[in-house]
Amino acid sequence: MSRRFERHRRHPCSEAPLSTDAPEEPEPPASPAAPEAAGPRELQGVSNRALSILTAAAGFLCAALAAIGEIATGAVRTAAFAAAIVIALGFAGWLLYQLRPSRTTDRRTRMRRIAAVLVPILVVTAASVPVFHWVDRTPDCQDPIELTVLVPEDGAYGFEQAIADFNGSDTTGSDCRRANITTYSAPWPQVWKAFEAGWAPVDSDEGPADFDPLRDVGPEPDLWVAESQTQVELAGQAMVAAGGDRVIEPDSSRPLGWTPLVMAVPGPVFESEYEDEQRSVLPLGDLARELRDELGMLRSDPTVSYTALTALRSLYDERATTSGTEVEKLLASSVAQTGLAIPGSDTDLMCDMALREPEAALITTERALSSYNRGEPLGANCPLEDTGRAALSPVYLQGAGGLDYQAVRPGWGDPGEAERAEVADALSTWLAGDETSPLEAFGIRGNEHNGGVLGGDIEFDLEFEDDTEPLATDEPDALLEQYGDNRVPTNVLLAIDHSQSMDVVDGQERSRFDLAVEGVRTALGRLDPKDRAGMWTFPAEGGDTYVEVLGIAEGRSPDDADLLYERPAVTGIDLNRTIVDGVDAVEAASEEDDVKAMVVLTDGADEDSSSTSAAEVGDYVANSEVSVYVIAVGEASCRSKQFTEMTADSRITCLEADEDQIRSTFDSLFHRLWS
Repeated sequence: MSRRFERHRRHPCSEAPLSTDAPEEPEPPASPAAPEAAGPRELQGVSNRALSILTAAAGFLCAALAAIGEIATGAVRTAAFAAAIVIALGFAGWLLYQLRPSRTTDRRTRMRRIAAVLVPILVVTAASVPVFHWVDRTPDCQDPIELTVLVPEDGAYGFEQAIADFNGSDTTGSDCRRANITTYSAPWPQVWKAFEAGWAPVDSDEGPADFDPLRDVGPEPDLWVAESQTQVELAGQAMVAAGGDRVIEPDSSRPLGWTPLVMAVPGPVFESEYEDEQRSVLPLGDLARELRDELGMLRSDPTVSYTALTALRSLYDERATTSGTEVEKLLASSVAQTGLAIPGSDTDLMCDMALREPEAALITTERALSSYNRGEPLGANCPLEDTGRAALSPVYLQGAGGLDYQAVRPGWGDPGEAERAEVADALSTWLAGDETSPLEAFGIRGNEHNGGVLGGDIEFDLEFEDDTEPLATDEPDALLEQYGDNRVPTNVLLAIDHSQSMDVVDGQERSRFDLAVEGVRTALGRLDPKDRAGMWTFPAEGGDTYVEVLGIAEGRSPDDADLLYERPAVTGIDLNRTIVDGVDAVEAASEEDDVKAMVVLTDGADEDSSSTSAAEVGDYVANSEVSVYVIAVGEASCRSKQFTEMTADSRITCLEADEDQIRSTFDSLFHRLWS
């Protein structure tokens, strides 16, 4: 064999020559025929079909995520858009890859691949657009009608919740909200005063208006929820007296429901004394005398609360064996013993009750008791944090009457009133209800109430009925006059901050001190001959805390306010020590049954130099029988640390007032103190 042939016979992986003499190995037996492998064209078809399905699903997912991003909000919206962008970028990358020049795949094949992916995506996306448009359908809504509703201060929370439920459900046929309802509350005396003024500012001889309904109450209401038909008639008379074409038609009011006056007592007292006989025919005055040895009796201020005003009829009932003067002494003694400040509204009374839980009976309404038992918020100014309260149960007062809530539309004669009237009427109808009223959840008996469950029901007598008529329109003034005659004397010390910051004019026509003097003048004008008043300014020059302008005595007049100008402004402030010394002065000048109060006005702009802390002031006042009212103006705030610590005791009340509200704040406060 030639060497060239031998080289060809070598194993490619070996240098050793192959032997030509070796015997040939037998061929292995033939194996069964294997199936023919799929060719390139068949593999490409399967790949294209799978890729079409996957990319169609990806396209649908991308469209879905984009739609979710349109209708969602917050983190969901962000995540949906991000996922849609990632999928879109991935598909764009694949598309660019397919469009690149390739030596192994011709252009026609690449275009078929792209078409196999794009066509399903376009079909699925086109089909999904109407679906997502239907899901995200947004009706073409017109602007909702703006409606303003005025509700009573007592019970405001329940009315606001019920009106909010109506506002959320009152829509047009295309699910558009028909109205945007704004609800606010105000006490009855302020509401009546606003109607008396025709809801226009009452001009003052100097400076801003003494009373501005828009500022001191709120905007003109399109619907007013009154506590009684009597209020509606009195407001109508006031509007007529104000003149103009603004009117209230008393006959147009719609009854919403009623709530009886009750005497609320702690659970143990109810179980031992009233569980077997829950209804009383005794006038309230006789009940107060009956309870005086074991339980005091508290009520809100009749000059502020319409509930307390209505209760005067039973307190001064001619059938009672207890005189009106004796009744007022009993009530004043209860206030002093429980350590509460004179509560203004029924809501204030309930807040004090929840905070202090005194052993006392309350003159209130079944509705207020329902709110208390259900743990409702007790007014924006109530510092109560824990809603856990010891439940109270009612004793029903036969012949005492109650509140008969009414809805009425004042006529303001302005454009758009007809549209607002339509919504107001719908709201009134909804609140009144048919067989049941939504107000029953908040403790108000509907017009058709027949013993059904009321919210906050703890030992409620749901079968109780009282046909006593509401107060006549001439009764409120007559009852308040009796109240003024019967009440015990009030002794008040007015302490006015005359630090240098109070004399700053700061762009105003008058300084804060000027406005404070006018407030004092207004307060002294409310004095009854049996009341006593004194005046201090603080701080004082040298080491003294205050300057006594007038001692606490009878016979003070509005002109005495000018004496405040005789004391010069002094740097610094000694508020805490002034309050402590003032409490001592009031107690020293008062008799046992007298109402004792101190009113302090300060702007708080100067640092208190006293060594007495705010907490010590609170403790000192708590151990006295003096109610302290702090009027904070200017930079002073009732939310400051000092006033928060000081007012932790309910005998100290903080009132904030802007410069142009100082006079009206004094007027309102002393209307309560001196009636």
